[in-house]
Amino acid sequence: MNSKTCRPKIGVYAGIILVLTNFFLLSQTISAQKAKIALIDRFAAAKHKFHDFNGNILVAEKGRIIYQKSFGKADFKRNLPLTSQSVFNLASISKQFTATAVMLAVERKLLSLDDPLAKYFPEIPYENITVRQLLTHTSGLPEQNELMFKYWNSDDFVTNRQMVEYLVKHKPVAAFKAGEDFKYCNTNYSLLAMIVEQVTKQKFQDFVTKNIFEPLEMKQTYFLNPQAGNYGKIPNQTENYIADTEGREYFLPEEIPQYKNAVAMLGLTGAGNIYSTAADLLKWQESLKTAKILTAESLAEMRKPQVAGNVDGSDAYGFGLSIKSIYGDTKIFHYGGTLGYWNSLQHFKNSDRTIIVLTNNESEKGLTNTIAAILFDQKVTLPSKHTEIKLTPQQLKKFVGEYRLNGNFAFSVELKNGKLFRATRSGEPKELKAESTSKLFYADGTDRQIELIFDRRGAVKQVFFISDGINLELKKVT
Repeated sequence: MNSKTCRPKIGVYAGIILVLTNFFLLSQTISAQKAKIALIDRFAAAKHKFHDFNGNILVAEKGRIIYQKSFGKADFKRNLPLTSQSVFNLASISKQFTATAVMLAVERKLLSLDDPLAKYFPEIPYENITVRQLLTHTSGLPEQNELMFKYWNSDDFVTNRQMVEYLVKHKPVAAFKAGEDFKYCNTNYSLLAMIVEQVTKQKFQDFVTKNIFEPLEMKQTYFLNPQAGNYGKIPNQTENYIADTEGREYFLPEEIPQYKNAVAMLGLTGAGNIYSTAADLLKWQESLKTAKILTAESLAEMRKPQVAGNVDGSDAYGFGLSIKSIYGDTKIFHYGGTLGYWNSLQHFKNSDRTIIVLTNNESEKGLTNTIAAILFDQKVTLPSKHTEIKLTPQQLKKFVGEYRLNGNFAFSVELKNGKLFRATRSGEPKELKAESTSKLFYADGTDRQIELIFDRRGAVKQVFFISDGINLELKKVT
């Protein structure tokens, strides 16, 4: 056969093989993603069944929603279900909008990040604080919640101006000198909102709505407080609930006398109290990739590590955002919790994945991290019902010892009066109960377990600490 006539056929065959290979790889990718989505759904459903998860979940990759579902009720007493339109108080997730408003004012040369706080509030008795230090929680200012919980004695809602007046009147001791340390502090962001008002000559809520929410068509995102005149009046607003000490019954915060001053704090803006939906938060997150609101330079400044932080378990803090290196990616995120609302917005920069979980009964804690673990192919354990069994003293002693994570002390398990307890170097011991001869669960109802893997001789081969389904391998050293 003529070699010249063979070459085109070889080329055709190679092309077919390449197409089939690409099709096979694409099929594998689609199959793997479907499996992850199915596992997310199973995990969330089990969390709803066994741990009262009540909220909305949205997961997106490259801007496309791959999972969205509501679990539970928007209003327990009226038996109204949550939907994708349900609106939640974002709490401290609101801080990134405040930081964005500040950066817009900087771009318009209305203020500088190095401006002293005294330029805007000469009456505040704390020295050498800058706008940048307010953004990064390095001001050392006293916490407004502690201040107002202690001194506020009114049925009215607190305003930002009243908070400043109390700060001036009572002069709480600063946590540290400005710039010397990091301490997460809501006071910083309430003051930033007031600074924006001063330099723009607009109400903070009007400036943010006009310059952020409206351009992004975030039509279900609101400031909801007495100052806005719409408290309790927005469409699809969820009720928020706090569980009793045993987690068996839920109450509205205003039904609990000791939460009176905490409810009063809903009048403040800047540090929290923006309400939104998961879908609107995805619009916001997507806008950060294309510099629709801020310039690329401002966005980079806002999202880069400004200081080493310890809030939210982060590696660092930017402007209204926490930053953490994990799974070979960069996670840019913030949590938010207040009066029964507990939420998380996480974006993984390199893989362009976004996870949003909004809850109205404090039940998010940890779920967003579990979803991330699933997306990054980590081992997870589904929530389940834990039933205590009785072990002999000898069986209990197998759990006793010190446990380490990456060579560092994590906790110890101690046996006292026939009961096991997890002890750390700070905090109260937590009682542990056995559900098998190799696995313990926390008696406080949280989704945490300790599992020992034994070899054939009965020696401990591996140890896993399971928190919200995520398996962390520890080492038992004693």
